[in-house]
This record gives sequence, structure tokens and C-alpha cells, in this order.
Amino acid sequence: MSRSLLLAVFVGSLALGASAWAFDPSSFRHTPPERHLLDKTDLLLSFSASQVKRARVLLATSQGYQATEMEQVGDRFVTRVNAGDLTLLKYQFQIEGEDGALFESSYYNLKKLSSAGLSDDSAAELGEKKAALDAKIQQLESALFTIKSADPAVLAKRKTQERAQALLNLSQKQRELEALRAELTAPGELGDGGATGKTERFE
Repeated sequence: MSRSLLLAVFVGSLALGASAWAFDPSSFRHTPPERHLLDKTDLLLSFSASQVKRARVLLATSQGYQATEMEQVGDRFVTRVNAGDLTLLKYQFQIEGEDGALFESSYYNLKKLSSAGLSDDSAAELGEKKAALDAKIQQLESALFTIKSADPAVLAKRKTQERAQALLNLSQKQRELEALRAELTAPGELGDGGATGKTERFE
């Protein structure tokens, strides 16, 4: 085998070895912790250490962004963060691959749960709905109390009046319907200037 051919094979093997150790951003996977864990003192963040040389997490705090180096434990990079009094936990991973390539993950956003097990926004929305329902219930209870405390004779009189008005309206509609039927069934006649059935000859 010629020297040039051996050199080509050697360079190719190096290239294959480098590609084997290259970090592939599309292979990056991270599962955020459950929101009910955000109240814990130490919150564990981790991802696979495959093809990763080093990594750190960028955490948004009330004082700005804070970078924390991650530690490789076995086949994973891990770190622990404390959400503290933050209602929103926002973080990002910054990674250096074995081949020296740099990668930044997308931001992860987690909202803390309220004591009822809901996010603050959801709890506020439910609070508004509950207030509206309470007001509606109060209106119905007030109307029911008015009906119960009213004089039965007054209620009976009002009911009789409403029934009489309904019968009056029904009678009026019936008369209008009969008049319309009569108009539709009457012989066709037109007023002045209309057809009379006679044919006039033009002279």
C-alpha cells in the first residue's frame, strides 16, 4: 500500500473518530421537574452526559441571571437549584461538546403551584369565577326570599293578571291571523288604475 493511501486512511479514521464524539444538539433531551416539586429546597436538574465535555445551567433570579457549573455523575450531568421565592423558575443549559462545539438549550419555564395545587394565574382566574358565582347565588337567594315572603294573595293576583294578559295577546294574534287568511282567500281585485278584466282597444 502506498504512503499516500495510508495517509488518506489515517486521516479518514481520525475524521470518523471525531464525528463519533461530536455533540449532536438534536439528541439533547431534558425532562423538567414536576411543578409540585418547586417548593423543595434543592431541585435536581439533569441530562445525559453522552458526548458532553462540560455544562452549566443559567438560572434567572430576582438579581439577574446566575450561572452554575454542572457536575458529571455517572452518565449524567446534574446540578441542584433553589427556586426560593420565585413564582417562575426559568433556566437554560449551556453545553460544550467533546468536539468543542458549543450549544445553548431553549429556556424552560416552570410556574410554582399555589397551596391548592394550581399555578398563580389559574388560581386567580378560578377566584374571579368563584366571586361571580357567589354574586349570582346571592341574587337568586334574594329573589327566592322575596317570593317566599310575599303575600300569597298578591302572588295569586299577579299570576291572574299575567294569565289574563297572555290570553289577551293570544286573542289579538288570532284576530291578526284570521284577517291575514281572509285577505289571502279574497277574490283578486286591485284599486284604481289596476286591471279590470276588460281589454281596451287603442284607437
